[in-house]
Amino acid sequence: MEITIKLDATPALLNAINALAVAYASNIQPPIPAAAGQVALEPQIPKAEVPKAEIPQVEIPQVEIPQVEIPQAQVSQATQAETISLETFRKTIGDKSRVSAANKEKVKAVLTAHGYAKVTQVPPEERESIMAELEAI
Repeated sequence: MEITIKLDATPALLNAINALAVAYASNIQPPIPAAAGQVALEPQIPKAEVPKAEIPQVEIPQVEIPQVEIPQAQVSQATQAETISLETFRKTIGDKSRVSAANKEKVKAVLTAHGYAKVTQVPPEERESIMAELEAI
């Protein structure tokens, strides 16, 4: 198949059309003219592909992690601290205090006997012993 087009145009337009035809035929990027009326009709050569370097496979040695045993005393202390939250401790003391004015004084006496003026001052590790004393009330 052959297509013939006749144009009455300026030389710059003819050069641009010729450059486009060359680029299309070569399947490359058409050149951009340097100045009006001048077009490089030489096909641009695409850059060569650089082969990818092979990445060596490195073996990662397996490291055995030793098991660490935690003494039972430390486990029980941690469990106790986790079992009684501040909210639970606060609720229990509040419930005991609201029963009567006498209970309120007893709860206050237990806290002061341990050296605390407020419920929020009691550290988590001592909440268990104070709760046990409050159960007797």
